Amino acid sequence: MLSLHAPARLRLAIVAALLGAACSPLGFPELPPLEPLPRTAVEPVDGETLRSLLTEADIATDDLRLLHQDPEGETWRLVVPGQDGLTTWAMLRDLVDRTGRWPVFLGDAAQLPEMQELAKLEPRPVAELLRSARTLDVSAWLEARRRDPSRTPAPPGRWSGAPSEIITSTHDVLSMEPLDRVVIALIPTPRSWEAPAWIRFGGFNECPRPDEQAAIFRRWARRHGVEVVALSWDIAELAVLEPVETREGALALAQEQFLYCPDVVHQGTESLKGLAATIQDARVWSFWWD
Repeated sequence: MLSLHAPARLRLAIVAALLGAACSPLGFPELPPLEPLPRTAVEPVDGETLRSLLTEADIATDDLRLLHQDPEGETWRLVVPGQDGLTTWAMLRDLVDRTGRWPVFLGDAAQLPEMQELAKLEPRPVAELLRSARTLDVSAWLEARRRDPSRTPAPPGRWSGAPSEIITSTHDVLSMEPLDRVVIALIPTPRSWEAPAWIRFGGFNECPRPDEQAAIFRRWARRHGVEVVALSWDIAELAVLEPVETREGALALAQEQFLYCPDVVHQGTESLKGLAATIQDARVWSFWWD
């Protein structure tokens, strides 16, 4: 089992409290309004073309570097000041139909080596992970987790909480100040749901494996217009372009989200209805694993 150091545990506790708050905490940026992007089959551009396109869009490329190379493609990374992080991410998102690369926050630049170590837990190549994600029966996967006797069920609770629109991956949750530097990965695909496979995010503790993450995100992308914003150490943050509008829909989705990530209840909202209250009309969904 992966053991989180004390600062990571404290960060998770603070994020849990923030995401259950009835208002957006001061200091954290709100997700800007997002319009649906046109579907594109554009191939990811190479590093030289990427640098040219970013420069043309007035995005600084002084710290644009190759992050890692897979047989299926190159993942690049851009390091920017935390205070400019969300604005830069939105600009990169708007360029996806030209770059063929989806932007994903990896969080604090100082934690990048740890993220790269976590990625080594998953030995399968990206192509295999994506094949698995496309064929995984997510409904059956969720049902198997629901029936697992070793898993603690979510208390029903009461309807209490409010939807979130904040992104925390660009800021220090202790001081609520922007991080000095944040990393944005530019993965070689315009489909954001593939991000866990390219980043190899997951597979530690209760966190689902990268292919399972991608399969779930693919399901939510089709049903709710979900886009991956951040896969940061042990936190995932998703933009929701088609929020759930009814209590009934929010409660059904809360059950899915709890089965996917039990900590959002056990260390966060404390009940299934509490989670549903934060889902209804929310433009941001956040998950964390201790």
